[in-house]
Amino acid sequence: MKPNTEYYETHYQELLDRYPEQWVAICNREVVGTSPDARELLMRLNREGVPLNKILMKRMTREEEVFILAV
Repeated sequence: MKPNTEYYETHYQELLDRYPEQWVAICNREVVGTSPDARELLMRLNREGVPLNKILMKRMTREEEVFILAV
């Protein structure tokens, strides 16, 4: 299992309690950023030099969500 996914699964409840309705970015087994807006979070992480191809990003919500990606 990849380290970021393992961290997310191990700390899921803690992350949900701490960052409700927020996007959470995990890199190297630690939270490197949060925001209610995914696009803003990605832009901020990019400015800070966080390697976007190495992060796991999840939205912490208690509601079931369905995403439709339009390309």
